[in-house]
Amino acid sequence: DKAIAQGTTLEEFRRDLGPLMDGLGWRARGRAYEGWRTRLVYQANLNAAYAAGRYAQMTEPETLEALPFWAYRHSRKRDPRPEHLAWDGKILAADDPWWRTHYPPNGWGCGCWAEPLSRRQLRALGKDGPDSSPEVETRPWVDPNTGERREVPKGIDPGWAHNHGQGWLEGVVPRELQEPLPDAGPPRQPASNLPQMPAIR
Repeated sequence: DKAIAQGTTLEEFRRDLGPLMDGLGWRARGRAYEGWRTRLVYQANLNAAYAAGRYAQMTEPETLEALPFWAYRHSRKRDPRPEHLAWDGKILAADDPWWRTHYPPNGWGCGCWAEPLSRRQLRALGKDGPDSSPEVETRPWVDPNTGERREVPKGIDPGWAHNHGQGWLEGVVPRELQEPLPDAGPPRQPASNLPQMPAIR
């Protein structure tokens, strides 16, 4: 947040992270590892934060009405993930369930993004409607810390199979519980005919 709001550089991020790097053991692995790891964390968090903000803009009712389709766009990195290349140019409805797990970025170093499109733009591409959702294939993955085995979508790094924007908008508290509860008024006296609780032992 600070990096986006204040334009913090990677070097400032590294200075802020200094004490934490010692605790994580990154410094003990050498300067090359420390440099690589901090760049990876910095870039991944910036990409996820930008994607969350973009998702918030793209899901505003007026925007969705004007731009109801999203195209998956590959970043054109030199060493692409084959799945990300295969998804490049796929156009789906903004409310397609596929976006819940595949809204980019989809992993460490992923620079993919979703581009909103209008109905007119869809027709200009020679399409009458959105594409069908790509099939979600999974692969087994073992958590190196816990040994837990689980299936993760192919092409998505473990821990990235979620929509950063949707998670950010909804927060930890479910949407229906985000409003403050109404005032319950003064506490009520317990009814006198209820049985008494036994004394605490």
